[in-house]
Amino acid sequence: MAAAAAASKIDSSPAAAVLLMITALATIGCANGQECAGDMQGVIVECARFVQKTGPVTNPSPQCCSALRTLDIPCLCSRVPPELTAIVDMNKVFHVASFCAIHLPAGTKCGAFAVPPAAA
Repeated sequence: MAAAAAASKIDSSPAAAVLLMITALATIGCANGQECAGDMQGVIVECARFVQKTGPVTNPSPQCCSALRTLDIPCLCSRVPPELTAIVDMNKVFHVASFCAIHLPAGTKCGAFAVPPAAA
């Protein structure tokens, strides 16, 4: 029930495609044969608006950060399909992670995208 309610919040936005792709990512097994862990539904509902291609870079909400901290980021990054970058601004993804105090070292690959070096 909660999943349906959460999905209905974003079905009319461009994030609906993100929901489908990230949900698919969450069910794909990691290299060790286990699923990528975390609250994907919470991340989609709380964070999608902060990482969409359109709009300016903005700091995420505390709810987004809380949901994001539940994810196995290395596992998910190893499964990012190229299609995701057509919908999601990966620079915004890394901004959100940084703002939420999730350290991703420069050069970390997430799909075909690498975390840029820190500004000097």
